[in-house]
Amino acid sequence: MPDKSHRGHLQARILPWLFVPAVLILVAAAVITFVAYERSLEAEAIDHERERAYLSANRLTEEMAKLADVLTSLARTEAIYHNHPVGQRSALRDARRRLAIFDGGVVLLDNLGTVVGTQPERSEILAEDWSDRPYFRQLLSGQTAAFSNTMGDGRGGRSVIVIAVPITSPQGEFLGALAGMFRLGEPTISAFYASLVRLRIGEDAYLVDGSGRVIYHPEPDRIGQDLSADPVVEAALAGQVGASRISNPRLKDAVVAAAPVPGTPWALLTERDWSALISPSRGYQRFLLLLLAVGIILPGAWFGLLARQRRAEAVERAHLEHQLQVARLIQQTLLPKETPSLPGWQMSGHYQPAHAVGGDFYDFLHFEDGRLGLIIGDVTDKGVPAALLMATTRSLLRTVAQGVHSPGQVLQQVNELLGTEIPPKMFVTCLYAILDTTTGRMQYANAGHNLPYRSRPGNGQVTELRASGMPLGLMPDMIYEEKETIITPGECIVFYSDGLVEAHNPQREMFGNPRLQSLLGNCAGECPELIQRLLVELETFTGRGWQQEDDVTLVTLQRTESQDLGSTAGATNLEETDWRTLAHFSLPSEPGNERQAIRQVVEAIRDLGLPASHIERLKTAVGEATMNAIEHGNKGQPDLQVDVQVLASEVALMVRISDQGSGPPVRPPQKPNLEAKISGRQSPRGWGLFLIENMVDEMNAVQGKAGYTVELILLRKGGEDDILPA
Repeated sequence: MPDKSHRGHLQARILPWLFVPAVLILVAAAVITFVAYERSLEAEAIDHERERAYLSANRLTEEMAKLADVLTSLARTEAIYHNHPVGQRSALRDARRRLAIFDGGVVLLDNLGTVVGTQPERSEILAEDWSDRPYFRQLLSGQTAAFSNTMGDGRGGRSVIVIAVPITSPQGEFLGALAGMFRLGEPTISAFYASLVRLRIGEDAYLVDGSGRVIYHPEPDRIGQDLSADPVVEAALAGQVGASRISNPRLKDAVVAAAPVPGTPWALLTERDWSALISPSRGYQRFLLLLLAVGIILPGAWFGLLARQRRAEAVERAHLEHQLQVARLIQQTLLPKETPSLPGWQMSGHYQPAHAVGGDFYDFLHFEDGRLGLIIGDVTDKGVPAALLMATTRSLLRTVAQGVHSPGQVLQQVNELLGTEIPPKMFVTCLYAILDTTTGRMQYANAGHNLPYRSRPGNGQVTELRASGMPLGLMPDMIYEEKETIITPGECIVFYSDGLVEAHNPQREMFGNPRLQSLLGNCAGECPELIQRLLVELETFTGRGWQQEDDVTLVTLQRTESQDLGSTAGATNLEETDWRTLAHFSLPSEPGNERQAIRQVVEAIRDLGLPASHIERLKTAVGEATMNAIEHGNKGQPDLQVDVQVLASEVALMVRISDQGSGPPVRPPQKPNLEAKISGRQSPRGWGLFLIENMVDEMNAVQGKAGYTVELILLRKGGEDDILPA
């Protein structure tokens, strides 16, 4: 008995001592696991922020290139590179609408760096020597575009940043520079700040120039602050992409990431609060702490808590999946069931939703006068909130469009209606166009959506349809620029959402606008099959295992034939003619503008080598037709535009002059009674259509749903030289 009692007592003393090392081992394992998790979480968060800053900086480069393209297209015009100051200043005034995106103005420098022109006019800086400005020296060294640090816009002027492009002769000789300036300050209407908003890089990002001075920040009072002494800023300006966790009195505990903006001296930085950054992982952190505190003592409770957490996650996943199903149902119900079938037009649409439902949408509106409305848009955010906002926006657009026939005014009214109801940090990008299917005239306005592309078969030329405007619901009292164009036979218009161009491949490279533009140029004549071609290219780029990040929406529009041309053109077989556009412009309906139309038409055909007699006949016909459009079609109302399009082929020249009038059908021209007009029994007017018909080889007067179009056709060879037949 004593031996058994002794052994039992010894076991009772040994077991606690055996339990202590086991507990210590388990505690050490838990602590090591928690520390390793914290380090892994920190490394993953820092890597994510570094990558986000790098991608945002590259997207910003694309936006800046678009702004530079506005200056480049102007610098390549003859009036600019002919190097005549008077003509250059006139060209600046004529381009003032395009240049309005540069809220600090545009400055024209000669080859010595002297200011020779400004838009708007600023007499106080004319003749100033700006040759010492770094961007001018960069252009002298051969750069195609230069971006400046913060500088003044003249003596005592405001702080600006500058985008500059060279002016060169056709032989490549440097003739000067065009410099567009953006003011630094409250980001309300500046196209520079609008470009940053479109990137959706968040409210935690800011931009510094090459000297370390802040040029964009969500907090306006920090714009202009000098951060050159900040090590993160120094590294970014030295070309390094990096991120680190920093603690200081201002940031407390945050992850700061930075990346240089390619092609500029600038750097993009982001600051994310550490607690907000790891908030999605808080649940797992609490679980590890619970394991450290009580998991060893109460393993049963630990398994119970784990099971409860797993059940909660399963319920949350089921709830989220239900939300996604509802959102998909809302989108699929509201999208068009089929594309419109219109004579002379081919249209296609495609919607490919992401797993996490976004807010893409497109729609077609049929008006009583035969015109067609086309809408494409994208709502920020995902899930049910985005789908509901998409449905609301679509309903507002449809309602407003029935009473307002101006795309810009429709977007303006919808913006005001959405602004009072839209949830915080949400907005809608949208493009709205109205197409006259008879004449091919398309009016359009853009609320921050991706710019459509126009491709022309034959030469592979691809251009953007530009119109400026802020996204819907973002700011009140916005004005939306409205533009119009004529879609000629064979042309293909492509509308798309950012889910296409912002798709990434396994190497995290972006599909991008340049790739899309190149594809459109290579298959400009394949518009009906273009959507399928783009989807195949997207799959090839991303790979079969691609996890789609955002909705992909595509709409194509192609004019297959002219509905009006050829009413009397059979004799010259002009239906088979391959037309190319020489000029396209619009004029207000004001007396005397027929002279402006004549000048611009003559300038457009200058290189065709037409005989002087042909040109004189055409000038008379253009003047008469334009005057008729101003006086009779548009009733002399200056707000109604007269549209003039100049086209040429190998055999003929065509000038289309369109008004926006309505009334009885156009009567065939009748030969005037000369004796009755001289005696006063008839009005001295009324020679118009008769005179026009005898000035050209063919005249077609077409009545469309949006107005009248007169087509003046002059054969380049073999035409009659007599003005009036006997």
